[in-house]
Amino acid sequence: MLNVFLLSVVMIFFTIGVYFFTKTVTSSFLKNEYESLVVIKTAESPNKIEGIVRNAAFANPNSEILVLCKCQNSETKYILDKISQKNNRIHIRNISRPNKK
Repeated sequence: MLNVFLLSVVMIFFTIGVYFFTKTVTSSFLKNEYESLVVIKTAESPNKIEGIVRNAAFANPNSEILVLCKCQNSETKYILDKISQKNNRIHIRNISRPNKK
């Protein structure tokens, strides 16, 4: 009878330990306490890009945002430059290639 009682107590403590460990790890991921890099590749989309980049920055407060811009449109470049000047976590890289003739 004593063995069953001890086994029950050990199983209860084991279950509680697993619960608190899982809760701690899960809450850390949900709070996004880990640094990461978010990469966004864009082309000609001046009407959508500002919202996409701002939402990515808001959803990932500890992350760096890298926007790979493959656009020739000066309006899109202007919007991205304006966003990156206001937020030092947002970085813009132009990846457009010169036209081959």
